[in-house]
Amino acid sequence: LAVLLVDDMMSILMQYRRLLGKTGLPVYTARDGREGLCLLKQRKFVVVFMDLSMPIMSGTECVSSFRAWEAEHRREKQFIVALTGEEDFSSSRMNELLSCGFDDVESKPNSKEAILKFVADNVPLL
Repeated sequence: LAVLLVDDMMSILMQYRRLLGKTGLPVYTARDGREGLCLLKQRKFVVVFMDLSMPIMSGTECVSSFRAWEAEHRREKQFIVALTGEEDFSSSRMNELLSCGFDDVESKPNSKEAILKFVADNVPLL
């Protein structure tokens, strides 16, 4: 069991890695969507938290590509949460992200408690 964080900002990766380290789960990180996609194809994660705006490959491009690969390889669906810097996003924006393949959306400024709660609720050992 492990968690994957995908974000281009090292400070965010370090902050969330420290936060998730409290769960005792291994935390993998990627600096862009392309790195994230490579890791997603290699293993299954308890959950993936992915930034939307990144260089090389955005979060939405990564998730769309991964969902196609996932279906082609008949792999069990990976739960992926979009992390956005947008504090107030519209329901149409939420629907857009869900339809591109994300399972949930969290705002970065408000997501710390939500992330810990999600992991705790979905990992029986915690």
